[in-house]
Amino acid sequence: MRKVGVVVNTSKPNWLPTTRSIVELLSGCGVEVVLEPKEAAEALFPNGRPAGEGRLVDSDMVLSLGGDGTFLKTVRLVGERDVAIAGVNLGGLGFLAEFSAQDFLPSLRKILAGDYRIDERMTLRASLIRQGETLRIERALNDVVLTTTGVSRLAILETSIDDEYLTTYESNGLIVATPTGSTAYSLSAGGPIVDPAMGAIVLTPICPHALSNRPILIPPHRTVRICPLKIPEGAMITVDGQTAFELLCGDVVSVARSDKNVKLIATKEATYFGILRSKLGWGGRRNSEN
Repeated sequence: MRKVGVVVNTSKPNWLPTTRSIVELLSGCGVEVVLEPKEAAEALFPNGRPAGEGRLVDSDMVLSLGGDGTFLKTVRLVGERDVAIAGVNLGGLGFLAEFSAQDFLPSLRKILAGDYRIDERMTLRASLIRQGETLRIERALNDVVLTTTGVSRLAILETSIDDEYLTTYESNGLIVATPTGSTAYSLSAGGPIVDPAMGAIVLTPICPHALSNRPILIPPHRTVRICPLKIPEGAMITVDGQTAFELLCGDVVSVARSDKNVKLIATKEATYFGILRSKLGWGGRRNSEN
């Protein structure tokens, strides 16, 4: 690798020593480093930075230093470029930031030597259509969320799969998630954990009025169409918790699988279920007593 991008969350208390160690290792291996944001480079190199001045999207690999929010921000910065991302966790619980800051340097040496694997994760393509005109198109690695804000009030959301009517949700909102996003907001709202290898779209209503409205998995080749029949003022659509825009009655939100995946760098030893056990604190005995 000749150029590595580093996106760092400078609000994390231990970001500076961790980033400095990573940049020193990369520079010592003759790798050009592109740092984001600007204040990170200024803090690391107050007398002028020796790191590269190139664009993040031109990197051979990007490191995301922070938590899952930082990782999702990194995905947006990279856009649809075919660049693999490694997440280094500087915070608490993080499913996307697989590597811990404490033991990342040995892992980074392995990655530079080519000893790693790539996990491809599906993404969603969300379109906001208003009066027949497509106003926004966004890509989501985790989820697309239609939600009310402020005082808790029900939204009435007519929902179809392809051209077939599914149901009308009376709820505080609706989450359309990928398997990757199944461990995020959807899980908090009672949705299932879905192995990313499956390929599926998860629909999870938020606090539904009818107890019969349960989360549902649909095949990834289907398209979800949501039409707000009644929605309180201030209702929003959020994409990966990174961007938000207004939702009005009569809008159509169309969500389908994107033709672009996100590439995650992982160690060859790591497994999805091992990460679940670690992040969720699952334990217990493996063998029962006779």
